Amino acid sequence: MLPKKRLMILFFLFLFLFPGKSAFADKGTWVMTKKEWTYVDSYGKPIPGWLEHKGDWYYIDPARERMLTGWLFHNGKWYF
Repeated sequence: MLPKKRLMILFFLFLFLFPGKSAFADKGTWVMTKKEWTYVDSYGKPIPGWLEHKGDWYYIDPARERMLTGWLFHNGKWYF
């Protein structure tokens, strides 16, 4: 039982020390590059995937690191 407790403590400690990136765009900024928008963190690194900014949702394409416009088919669903 003791090793299980230690493992759980280490797991929560790991989550506390290395938190994931927030899906909410509260600490970054929008940047235009070659007529396309991207959202970057405080270090200038693009934040890929879905993010919420002022109540609206945007998708930053992980492959191109740019905001996707138009229709998106993602995980079996269409988004505009």
